[in-house]
Amino acid sequence: MTEKTTDSKGWRTKGALASREMYALYKSTCENPVDYKKYKEIVIACNTEFMRMVIEEGREIRMPYLNMIKVRKRKVTNKPAVDYGHLKKTGEVKIYENTHSDGFSARIHWSKSKAIVIGKSVYSFNLVRSLNRAIAVEMKKPNGHVKYSEYGK
Repeated sequence: MTEKTTDSKGWRTKGALASREMYALYKSTCENPVDYKKYKEIVIACNTEFMRMVIEEGREIRMPYLNMIKVRKRKVTNKPAVDYGHLKKTGEVKIYENTHSDGFSARIHWSKSKAIVIGKSVYSFNLVRSLNRAIAVEMKKPNGHVKYSEYGK
């Protein structure tokens, strides 16, 4: 268990909390707490809905102490990629063209600039494969990239 220091509401901590520790904090501050299984279901449902709003609706989610999560797009500027599967089968060089998204690539971004987290420079936000694929599906829709903010703007 990590060493903890809390304010009057029990929110500030030193180090990361595991789900059991967060549940213990919730249980100590709530008058009528639910059991751990139900608590975990609620947390998973909330996180799923947050990620759906970020990916499908293009929203920016602002969180206390953690700042913001959003999908950011950028113009792909590096050299074109070769379709090696097609090259191996036919011997013909075929270049991937990113026309379905007007040349944009998109990724999830956690803006840590205003986050109030100890040691925030060593933390990163990596999506599970299914959510990365969901971003790709949204980008392939007609004008799917329009809802995302452009990197640097």
